[in-house]
Amino acid sequence: MITKLIVMLAVAGVTVFMAAGILRADAPDLEAPVFIQEGGGDLKVDYCSVPCAVDWNNDGAKDLLVGQFSYGYIKLFLNRGTDLNPLFNGWSYVESNGSPITASYG
Repeated sequence: MITKLIVMLAVAGVTVFMAAGILRADAPDLEAPVFIQEGGGDLKVDYCSVPCAVDWNNDGAKDLLVGQFSYGYIKLFLNRGTDLNPLFNGWSYVESNGSPITASYG
Protein backbone atom coordinates (compact mmCIF):
# COMPACT_ATOMS: atom_id res chain seq x y z
CA MET A 1 0.00 0.00 0.00
CA ILE A 2 1.42 3.40 -1.00
CA THR A 3 0.12 6.57 0.62
CA LYS A 4 1.17 10.20 0.20
CA LEU A 5 2.69 11.55 3.40
CA ILE A 6 2.95 15.19 4.37
CA VAL A 7 5.01 16.20 7.39
CA MET A 8 4.82 19.72 8.82
CA LEU A 9 7.15 20.92 11.57
CA ALA A 10 8.20 24.15 13.27
CA VAL A 11 11.88 24.90 12.73
CA ALA A 12 13.64 26.72 15.58
CA GLY A 13 10.15 27.69 16.69
CA VAL A 14 9.78 30.44 14.08
CA THR A 15 9.60 29.04 10.53
CA VAL A 16 7.35 26.21 9.36
CA PHE A 17 8.46 23.73 6.72
CA MET A 18 6.99 20.64 5.13
CA ALA A 19 8.46 17.49 3.66
CA ALA A 20 6.39 15.35 1.29
CA GLY A 21 7.04 11.80 0.26
CA ILE A 22 5.80 8.25 -0.07
CA LEU A 23 5.09 6.07 2.94
CA ARG A 24 6.11 2.47 2.25
CA ALA A 25 6.05 -0.59 4.48
CA ASP A 26 9.86 -0.66 4.77
CA ALA A 27 10.60 3.07 5.22
CA PRO A 28 9.34 6.53 4.21
CA ASP A 29 10.94 8.15 1.17
CA LEU A 30 10.83 11.90 1.82
CA GLU A 31 11.77 14.71 -0.51
CA ALA A 32 13.93 17.59 0.74
CA PRO A 33 11.94 19.87 3.05
CA VAL A 34 10.67 23.21 1.77
CA PHE A 35 9.68 26.25 3.75
CA ILE A 36 5.97 26.99 3.64
CA GLN A 37 5.24 30.43 2.21
CA GLU A 38 2.81 33.06 3.42
CA GLY A 39 2.26 36.35 1.65
CA GLY A 40 5.50 36.16 -0.35
CA GLY A 41 7.84 35.07 2.47
CA ASP A 42 8.48 32.21 4.85
CA LEU A 43 5.52 31.51 7.14
CA LYS A 44 6.59 32.69 10.61
CA VAL A 45 5.17 31.57 13.94
CA ASP A 46 6.01 32.29 17.58
CA TYR A 47 8.73 30.37 19.37
CA CYS A 48 7.81 26.93 20.76
CA SER A 49 4.77 26.73 18.45
CA VAL A 50 3.05 23.49 17.52
CA PRO A 51 1.72 23.24 13.94
CA CYS A 52 -1.01 20.79 12.96
CA ALA A 53 -2.35 20.16 9.45
CA VAL A 54 -6.13 19.71 9.35
CA ASP A 55 -8.87 20.48 6.82
CA TRP A 56 -10.51 23.08 9.05
CA ASN A 57 -13.08 24.36 6.55
CA ASN A 58 -13.81 21.08 4.70
CA ASP A 59 -12.59 22.35 1.31
CA GLY A 60 -10.27 19.36 0.69
CA ALA A 61 -7.01 21.23 1.42
CA LYS A 62 -5.12 20.94 4.70
CA ASP A 63 -5.13 24.18 6.68
CA LEU A 64 -2.62 24.98 9.40
CA LEU A 65 -3.50 25.28 13.08
CA VAL A 66 -0.64 26.58 15.21
CA GLY A 67 -0.71 26.40 19.00
CA GLN A 68 1.35 29.17 20.55
CA PHE A 69 3.35 28.90 23.76
CA SER A 70 2.78 32.54 24.64
CA TYR A 71 -0.70 33.00 26.10
CA GLY A 72 -1.89 29.71 24.61
CA TYR A 73 -3.58 31.22 21.55
CA ILE A 74 -4.32 29.07 18.50
CA LYS A 75 -3.72 30.61 15.07
CA LEU A 76 -5.54 29.42 11.95
CA PHE A 77 -3.89 29.75 8.53
CA LEU A 78 -6.42 28.84 5.80
CA ASN A 79 -4.91 27.08 2.79
CA ARG A 80 -6.04 28.56 -0.54
CA GLY A 81 -3.86 26.10 -2.50
CA THR A 82 -3.44 22.33 -2.33
CA ASP A 83 -1.86 19.96 0.17
CA LEU A 84 1.37 19.71 -1.86
CA ASN A 85 1.37 23.38 -2.93
CA PRO A 86 -0.17 25.24 -0.01
CA LEU A 87 -1.00 28.94 -0.33
CA PHE A 88 -1.39 30.89 2.89
CA ASN A 89 -2.03 34.61 3.19
CA GLY A 90 -2.73 35.80 6.71
CA TRP A 91 -4.17 34.17 9.78
CA SER A 92 -6.83 34.58 12.46
CA TYR A 93 -7.19 33.36 16.02
CA VAL A 94 -9.50 30.39 16.54
CA GLU A 95 -12.52 31.82 18.37
CA SER A 96 -15.58 30.75 20.28
CA ASN A 97 -18.43 33.23 20.77
CA GLY A 98 -16.21 36.05 19.45
CA SER A 99 -13.33 35.47 21.86
CA PRO A 100 -10.00 33.76 21.10
CA ILE A 101 -9.71 30.21 22.41
CA THR A 102 -6.66 29.65 24.60
CA ALA A 103 -5.01 26.54 25.97
CA SER A 104 -2.82 26.16 29.04
CA TYR A 105 0.76 27.25 28.47
CA GLY A 106 3.97 27.49 30.39
